[in-house]
Amino acid sequence: MKVETAYSTWYDFFPPEKSLRQSKTKELKELVDRAGVSIEDAVALIISVKKINRAQETGFSDSMTICLKQICGYTDLCCEVEKLRKEAYSSDNATHEEKLMQLWKLMMPNTEMKERISKQWGVIGFQGTDPQTDFRGMGVLALDNLLFFATEHTEAARKVLSHSHHPHFWFSYAIAGINITSLALQFLNEGILRNHFYNCKQDRPTVEDFHQVYCDEEPESVMQFGPVRDKFAEMMTGFLKDTDVVLELKYNSVMADEASIASISTLDAE
Repeated sequence: MKVETAYSTWYDFFPPEKSLRQSKTKELKELVDRAGVSIEDAVALIISVKKINRAQETGFSDSMTICLKQICGYTDLCCEVEKLRKEAYSSDNATHEEKLMQLWKLMMPNTEMKERISKQWGVIGFQGTDPQTDFRGMGVLALDNLLFFATEHTEAARKVLSHSHHPHFWFSYAIAGINITSLALQFLNEGILRNHFYNCKQDRPTVEDFHQVYCDEEPESVMQFGPVRDKFAEMMTGFLKDTDVVLELKYNSVMADEASIASISTLDAE
């Protein structure tokens, strides 16, 4: 299986990927965008085609293994994330329902959900009485993103939810989260997240790593997410062009009453 990504702007920053993409050997050129590549076989192929002397280049195999895990792992991640997006949320699926109820309990620990179909879902930002309808575009991926944020960064998630109830600048927390899932997926498929993953992990990126990117992508003002989505996407794209970029979640504890939305999540290139 081959995965098409808009890589042309990005691969110049990573010489091993650039070398593979520009190779005159078809088998090497196809390694980057083919899912399920055997890293061991790929390293052997490169050594054979490039006539690498193992005795002289003793560290080549180990270095190329790391590079290929990053490069080919990105393609595999695109496939895994897309599979989650295509998995439609179903109220008949016990696992889906369990995740949804877990999200409620994490976000509203002191409030019992009285009925499965309920206006209570609006408290955490769903549009109707059944969240299933809101997941249609992003599928289970959006739910997993929301749940990961609530599980791994509970205080930050609750703080953002609190701000979503602002009397003048309110926003729908869950719907904003689903929009961020869409944006993160766009960045992934366009290859824009390559720099981040290449810099932060010398191994295959995982779905959990993608979930963390979702958390790191909270805009400076979540309340303004809808109107400034395109500007925010442009800003993020600019950050991610930096060859040294690594996304991070910066969060001030909810105990700090003066904490601003900007302090909940900012992005720094280290």
